[in-house]
Amino acid sequence: MPVNIPLELIIGIVSCLLTLMILSYLIGDNPAFRVAVYLFVGVSAGYAAAVACRQVLWPRMIIPLLTGSFGDRVVALFALLGGALLLMKLS
Repeated sequence: MPVNIPLELIIGIVSCLLTLMILSYLIGDNPAFRVAVYLFVGVSAGYAAAVACRQVLWPRMIIPLLTGSFGDRVVALFALLGGALLLMKLS
């Protein structure tokens, strides 16, 4: 027989554990603190990337390339080319 645990209870327990892991820095730098920091940084970077893709790249680059006028397509292609050149600079 499955047990139905409310989602609010799980969220509360996870948030309490993460708070304790962050506050464990008061004792000294330890692995629990590092795991919590890496988790927070990873989640915030993923959220920022998702917001950038959904609210900037999709409506301002992909949609004009697919359905825009000729001028919109040219501008989007130049932006895409500039981004590709910037990424090539890393290698």
